Amino acid sequence: MDYSYDFAKIKETYPEKIGLEQMRVICHISKKTARYLLKSGLVPCIDTGKKTRQYIINTKDVIAYLKKRQSSPQRYTPPTGYYSASWNNGSPRKTLTLREWANLDTAKDKDKFAAFLKCKMRPYSDVLSATEVSKFTGYHHNTITTWCSNGYFRYFKIGSSYMIPKVCILNFLVSPHVLDSYRPAQKMVALAKEFGQQGKPTEKSSA
Repeated sequence: MDYSYDFAKIKETYPEKIGLEQMRVICHISKKTARYLLKSGLVPCIDTGKKTRQYIINTKDVIAYLKKRQSSPQRYTPPTGYYSASWNNGSPRKTLTLREWANLDTAKDKDKFAAFLKCKMRPYSDVLSATEVSKFTGYHHNTITTWCSNGYFRYFKIGSSYMIPKVCILNFLVSPHVLDSYRPAQKMVALAKEFGQQGKPTEKSSA
């Protein structure tokens, strides 16, 4: 759903620092979505660790998020399965996330993983069909076309075929939507485990 925001009024109405509930109201989102944005670092905050008033958020950072979301909504979309009943409710997950399999603890680790995937994709041309993306990632062809339709990355169509620039696929594979999904494709898990074991891309990785 699209919303129009009066940023000047937000600044006038709210204090310099706010909490999760105020952020939720400003952004017209659920508490669960707000927590995802804060915990993932997409919206900067201070986590006090308290049970009440846990987060301290700068109103200016919330406004910055709203402006960026207007142009890149897919960047702020929670990963697949995030809204299911078993997510973060104390129930054991069936699998680790790709971020956990690959041991991506820092932004530098994520950059290395992106370089690793780039090596692995060298045999492919600069533009891939949805079928090729499905073959490389292990995600179903219908999942790939749904991602296209939802605007998660750029693509174009030739007849009924979806064609996707390689760089767009690479960027998406290291986005929170994929890295933090608790239902990753097994091929991506295998790649993440391989990276986690060696920790860096090599020429051998592209073989």
